[in-house]
Amino acid sequence: MSIETQRNQDTLTIFLPETFNMTTYHEFNQAYQSHLNDAKHFVLDFYQTHHLDSAALGLLLLLRQRVGDGKRIKLIHLSDSVESTLKIAQFQQLFDINA
Repeated sequence: MSIETQRNQDTLTIFLPETFNMTTYHEFNQAYQSHLNDAKHFVLDFYQTHHLDSAALGLLLLLRQRVGDGKRIKLIHLSDSVESTLKIAQFQQLFDINA
């Protein structure tokens, strides 16, 4: 599965692939770039994602930086392993995590 997006008013939802890593760098960036100025909420849907690596953590941090402090990023449908990885990295301090 490739990265897909859905826009609903001021919310952009990004549906992530089974493996989220550096190979998805360009596709992930393209998914949100054109929405940075007008979307107020970003939702990353991890329903299909069973694996993410340190490069994916870096991509999430890059998104956080580019979106800015005034906008919300919510992570949803996390598998146990993805949720564990994010919590070990203390990402609950930067993102709204809803397993």
